[in-house]
Amino acid sequence: MPNSPLRFGIIGTGAITTFMRPAFLATDGPRAVAVSDLNEAAAQAEAKELGASKVFTDYRKLLEDPDVDAVYIATPPFLHREMILAGLDAGKHVLCEKPFLMNGKEAKEIAEHAQKTEFKVGSCSCRFQAAPPIRRARELLAENRIGRILRIRAQFALPPPAQLEALNPWKQSRRTAGGGLVMSWGVYDLDWLQYLLGAAFDPVSIFATTDNWRQETGDFESSFSAKILLASGVTLLWERQSEHGPTFQRVEIRGTEGALNLPAIPAESPASLTFHQYDDAKQLRSQTESEPITGQHWGSTLHYPVYQFAEAVTQNREPASPPSTQVKIHALIDALYESAERGTLVEVKR
Repeated sequence: MPNSPLRFGIIGTGAITTFMRPAFLATDGPRAVAVSDLNEAAAQAEAKELGASKVFTDYRKLLEDPDVDAVYIATPPFLHREMILAGLDAGKHVLCEKPFLMNGKEAKEIAEHAQKTEFKVGSCSCRFQAAPPIRRARELLAENRIGRILRIRAQFALPPPAQLEALNPWKQSRRTAGGGLVMSWGVYDLDWLQYLLGAAFDPVSIFATTDNWRQETGDFESSFSAKILLASGVTLLWERQSEHGPTFQRVEIRGTEGALNLPAIPAESPASLTFHQYDDAKQLRSQTESEPITGQHWGSTLHYPVYQFAEAVTQNREPASPPSTQVKIHALIDALYESAERGTLVEVKR
């Protein structure tokens, strides 16, 4: 946690705001001074929990408050674009919940607008950059420990999804949510893959399929599978599938000199990064290379974007997931949806 006096205005009082409260409660860290929500009673209740002294039903009034240095936007995705732009124009730093925006066009607009200001903009899709296995894997790749990357697999098996009518109303339509599982969880995957691979994460084309099992009356996906070609020629198999069966996460990076298996999210198995390599006797050797990340780390993972963003502002450096990263993420998501709809390979355009 940074020793930052950054004063936040909170816009939105949904479930994610509740989970994020501890990030704003430390006496020597970032703190909330104002809350805004159309529901005044909800805003008053959240302000009481956070120790914030000011409540607004119009977020624009919050943006006019000189005591607010930065805003944390936790509203439905279809509102993000206008709120980010308004925050920048009001002279505030802006941290926005995921999905950052609705599509690549909006991401480009925000990136171009942010370049014209002195204020920081970041996305909360950076959460899993905090995972020790991902951080150590990034170091090993930079050290060329596995040689040239040959292929990457990021596969997740999930429990059956909730019925559509059980979801929050704004989550029931692509018009307000931007999409389904890709936008709710896939943005996290693309963010940590960008962090892990750096410049090597350069998608060229994608072939994708989706299904909407248990949410058939909606207009978005409850599962997806994609094969992505990177500019280096490396293929990335990426999927999140809702299904009957044991849950698992399999993140595997295979190279010419070794291989990595790692968790991307807090989980009991696997919990740590493992390095694999065949020795001269053709015996497979495996070595643990990181601290574990388990269910007890969910809190610190959730709150990481706030701490990192506050540090980026106070030290005048780039946030963990700036608009330029979001342009790449949303361009790939746009191409994924296009490929799934057309049933063909699609070029990724940025």
